[in-house]
Amino acid sequence: MAHFGKDVDNFSATRTIRIVGVETNEKFTTYIIEVAVGHYVWRVKHRYNDFHDLHDQLVYSCKVDKCLLPPKKMFGNQSESFIKKRQADLEAYLQTMLYYLAHKVPSALATFLQFDKYEIHGITQCMAEELYNRGEILLQSRDPYVVTPLQLYSLTERLKLPEPTCESGDVKKDIGHILDFITRVKCLKVAGSRDRVGTSNIDMTQLKFDLSLFKSLQCLETECCHVSNILGIETIKETLEKVSIRQGLTNIRDLVLNGLRQWKAEDGTVLVTHWDNLVEADFSRNSLSEIDDSVQLIPRVEVLDLSHNRLTGVQHLNWLSQLTQLDL
Repeated sequence: MAHFGKDVDNFSATRTIRIVGVETNEKFTTYIIEVAVGHYVWRVKHRYNDFHDLHDQLVYSCKVDKCLLPPKKMFGNQSESFIKKRQADLEAYLQTMLYYLAHKVPSALATFLQFDKYEIHGITQCMAEELYNRGEILLQSRDPYVVTPLQLYSLTERLKLPEPTCESGDVKKDIGHILDFITRVKCLKVAGSRDRVGTSNIDMTQLKFDLSLFKSLQCLETECCHVSNILGIETIKETLEKVSIRQGLTNIRDLVLNGLRQWKAEDGTVLVTHWDNLVEADFSRNSLSEIDDSVQLIPRVEVLDLSHNRLTGVQHLNWLSQLTQLDL
């Protein structure tokens, strides 16, 4: 599956837009707009009045020609021929805006196309603004910071691009606010879903994301995120005290070994570092069939939840000498 957001610095080459249909009633017509970034596609719906409001903002902020938007029509605007022509004209209008404003997408256009829900720049700018406003409050809270795999994927991909941290010009949307926050946050919950995102074809269960910048993480919870999609585990395991992986684990070794196949040398020497600070592990509601010998790498675990799995036996718990609570 291709990653949406690849080559996004070349805006006009990777993003396309078209109006694929209409919905009509007695009072107005709604246009169905399809936006594509690489292989990822989503749809938004807008009436003509929404286009008119967008155009007013672009005329004011970007000095766009007032005559570019098809004019209003007071009578006969519900005829099939008129709607078909207006659909083509509005599509041409959006394509023109997208082409000429590609180097720096105005916030009005980004909002109109719902970039904040589906596109990596829009998503990360939205995160940055939230953390600019509430970051300190969230850091002081005992509740975990809740994000989706799509948000973390967007941040991971955005950081790969050779762009300034504040490409929008709005200091509140500088992704530096995100970077400052994630190096200090202690509890994180990644809430995934098996459903497609909104009106898009984006499958969150397939998105990879990197947690290596979370330098102070003590508690990690994930739902509907397979551990094979989580990068940076070697970094965060140095500080983690509690971990909860639900609906994302088929073998304990997938997490503990972080994808490594060989973790012992021929003479028995362990080649992987232990999870020295981990005291609570919740691996419930997965598809585990066994407790494999990789649990010896989490020797200080005191609480272990393996309920709601497919266990056929109980082995290797002798490695967990600190274990005081076990749920099978």
